[in-house]
Amino acid sequence: MKETICLNHKTEIEISPSAPFSFDGTFHKPSHFPTQDVAFETDTYWQSMRFDGEIYGLKFANQGTIDFLD
Repeated sequence: MKETICLNHKTEIEISPSAPFSFDGTFHKPSHFPTQDVAFETDTYWQSMRFDGEIYGLKFANQGTIDFLD
């Protein structure tokens, strides 16, 4: 059974990409050798990482659309 880790600190950063941009096309990259530290649902991507001995959970969420045509 996997151990669940509670992350107590939350920081939000908003990024506004320029057109054309596809959230799902950018973040959904199925691997031939999938790992247990990533999860993807339409418009949401989660990934864990370890930095400087600390464990972080990253969540990327689509907050809108970028038009492909002007």
